[in-house]
Amino acid sequence: MTQDDQEDSGRDINSFSSESKRKKISDLSVSGYQCEPEKEPRDPRKIKGENAIFFRRIWLAMVTAITCLICQYLVVGCNDMLGIGRDDEKVNIEIPKGANNSDVAKILREKDVIREVDFFLFYNLITKSLKNVISGNFEISKNLDYEAIVNFLQSNSNRSQADVIELTFREGLNAQECSEILEKNGVCDAKDFFEICNSDFFKEEYGFFPSDQNKGKRPCNLEGRFFPDTYKFYKNSNPRDAARKFLNNFENKIAAGRNIKKDSPQISIEKAIKESNMSLDEVITLASIIQAEASSKQDMGVISSVFHNRLKTIGNGGKSIFGDWGVDRLESDPTVWYPYRNRESVPNPDTFNRTHDTYSMKGLPPGPICNPGIDAILAAIFPDNTDYYFFCHASNGKIFLAKDKVTHQKNVKNAGIRQG
Repeated sequence: MTQDDQEDSGRDINSFSSESKRKKISDLSVSGYQCEPEKEPRDPRKIKGENAIFFRRIWLAMVTAITCLICQYLVVGCNDMLGIGRDDEKVNIEIPKGANNSDVAKILREKDVIREVDFFLFYNLITKSLKNVISGNFEISKNLDYEAIVNFLQSNSNRSQADVIELTFREGLNAQECSEILEKNGVCDAKDFFEICNSDFFKEEYGFFPSDQNKGKRPCNLEGRFFPDTYKFYKNSNPRDAARKFLNNFENKIAAGRNIKKDSPQISIEKAIKESNMSLDEVITLASIIQAEASSKQDMGVISSVFHNRLKTIGNGGKSIFGDWGVDRLESDPTVWYPYRNRESVPNPDTFNRTHDTYSMKGLPPGPICNPGIDAILAAIFPDNTDYYFFCHASNGKIFLAKDKVTHQKNVKNAGIRQG
């Protein structure tokens, strides 16, 4: 076969193949199948661009949705923060002792004082205002804004009368006994109260705070400043607030100058103390011993005269005008075991440091031994005019007075006092 014949034969074969393909395609179409023509491959850059547009739309939709939710949250929260939509009904709530911010928010929500707990806590996170909320019972309006709610819960004056406790503190109680009464009646912890009263916390606040001269020798710095009276306290009070009630009353009744009438004309206690040539602290210290020793108000003036007469002998070696020595010591039994009442009350009497024992020290002790009343304070300022240096009491309260030690020993025997 020549070359030309081979080329013709090849064209015939290719022609036959093309016709066969067309026939097969036609047959498939007739049979119900459709063959798609081959597609051109897509540009990867175009695909990437389309995907970017898709995800951009998804992101935009998500941002829009989140923005709408945040706006809705802020609108609802701001309305609640401003008290919008709540009525002016008053409700009773109780904030328990030790409640945290979340507890306070839940209590307010339960009473419909707020409606958005999370937003209220978010508000506190920014303002830090809930840390000063006090425990107790309150009657509060439901339509207050957040700031007004928090301010309301920070003041004892807004607490209900169910939280008010009225207590009477008699003359002669010491600081430790006062603290125990407060704890027993649910006002505050005795230890916390005693610690704040033995600190320098009120030193800059009150002008009658004791000097540093005898600091460290007093079991309680503010002993003698808890003026005996009837007080109203709130349950679960801050110990500082409880102490201020005592101190404010002392300032009003004593330090600020309550008017008294001793003979005439009328003078203030403040002026009377200055004219006595004693400091306020010395007057209160002496008055506390008089308070502890006297069996009645009538005894106070003469007992004061005994102590004043003894104090006058400090300058001449402790010798009385009747020749007895050592009378520059007040020798008052209630001072021996202070701040305890007697030896039996002392945990370790053999090693106890008698810082106020007037049998072993000359003159006044480092500070008061109790909280005297107004009669004892006046007696300390205005003693009776006597020559007595000794006194003792019988078990029935009768007082025996003596100018010299010999007579005093007879009085002790007559009073039925056992010695030794």
